[in-house]
Amino acid sequence: YKTLEMIRCPHCNSKLKLLNGVYQKDEIIQGTLLCKCGERFDIEYGRIPNEIYYDITLFEKKLSKN
Repeated sequence: YKTLEMIRCPHCNSKLKLLNGVYQKDEIIQGTLLCKCGERFDIEYGRIPNEIYYDITLFEKKLSKN
């Protein structure tokens, strides 16, 4: 799940780990994202919380390879 590689904790900029992920086809529809700084973010109905952001540089690198 490539999205997990690109999202970051809004508090410390670290990568997040998924716990108890529930998948439907290729989507994570439920679970908890954990950060090493102790922050937790719940995924419900396939929605990643708004405060989490994507590392744009990773998107740019991926696009430049195509």
